[in-house]
Amino acid sequence: MSPDLLKNMLRIALFVLFLPSLGFAQNQEQASNKEIVIFHTSDIHGYLLPHPARWHQENPKRMIGGAAAFSALLAKESRTKLILDSGDFFQGAPEGTISKGEAVIDLMNAIQYDAGVIGNHEYDLGEDQLKTLIKRAKFPLLASNIFEKKTKALVSYATSFAIFEKDGIRIGVVGLATRFTKTST
Repeated sequence: MSPDLLKNMLRIALFVLFLPSLGFAQNQEQASNKEIVIFHTSDIHGYLLPHPARWHQENPKRMIGGAAAFSALLAKESRTKLILDSGDFFQGAPEGTISKGEAVIDLMNAIQYDAGVIGNHEYDLGEDQLKTLIKRAKFPLLASNIFEKKTKALVSYATSFAIFEKDGIRIGVVGLATRFTKTST
C-alpha cells in the first residue's frame, strides 16, 4: 500500500458500516438484493472548477475534476446513492479560499452530500469559521474524535456519526480524524 493511500485512509477516515447484518433491515432477504452506490470525494481543496492534472506525466495539461463533472456523474447514476466527503474540502483553490469555504459548502448542498468529515484544513481559518460552515451545511459534518482542549469533551459543533436509511437499508457513517489534525493546519 502506498504511503499516500495509507495517509488518506488514516487521515480522515469515513467508515461505512452496513447495519443489515445486525438485524436493522426490515427484511434481510430483500436488503441483500439491493445496491447502494457510494460516491466519495476527498481533499477537494476548493477546486470547484476543473484543473490540470500536473502530476500526470503523459498529459499534465489534461483537465480533471470539478463540480460540474461530479454532478454529471451523479446524474447518470440511477441506483440509490450515498454521497460522502472525507475532509479538506475548501482550503487551497481560490474559489474555496476566497469564499472562506462558503462557495464549496453551497455547492455540496446543491449536490446533496449526505455527510462530510472535518479535515485538518477545515481549521485553517479558525474554529469560528468552521462553525459558520457547519451551520451553512445542509448535511452533517462528522468528527467522533476531535475534543475540546480544556474539557476533553467531544466538540459540540460536530456530529460524531450519522445513520442514513437508503432504500430500506440503514447505513452508519463515522467520521475520524488522525492525530495530525491538531498540528497540520
